[in-house]
Amino acid sequence: MLRQLATDLVTGVRLASGIEASRKPVDPPEWGNQLDGFRMCEASELPDGFAIGWSYTAPVVDLPTYLGYLERRFFAAGGSIEIHRIASLDEAAGIAPVVVNCTGMAARGLASDPELNPIRGQLVATTAPARPLPRPTGQRAALAVVRSSQP
Repeated sequence: MLRQLATDLVTGVRLASGIEASRKPVDPPEWGNQLDGFRMCEASELPDGFAIGWSYTAPVVDLPTYLGYLERRFFAAGGSIEIHRIASLDEAAGIAPVVVNCTGMAARGLASDPELNPIRGQLVATTAPARPLPRPTGQRAALAVVRSSQP
């Protein structure tokens, strides 16, 4: 679906190609074959000091633009948004037949689930062309994404 949305600039979705690389030999990601153009990089494509890498094209979403696009579609379809302070998911279900849970960091308390751990991703904004980044120690991956308000 995101690939399709990337054909329309008002959605905030675009396709971006790049390389993910590691200084140490690692297995390529299991999800790689789901991305357009996924392939292992030749050694000549990697910067000095990198042992392995792969190239692919993936959707990149500018969230403020994309959320605005979704909100406009929602209102055009007759939807409405109500904001309430609630203490539990059960309480939310009693207010409306459909609830979109956007609690973020408060999800653990709202769901009463002590095993729920919020996580965050890290993106590095660069100017074109994007360069492979090393995998941080103890982290699964690092990703550089070229961001721009220009298409």
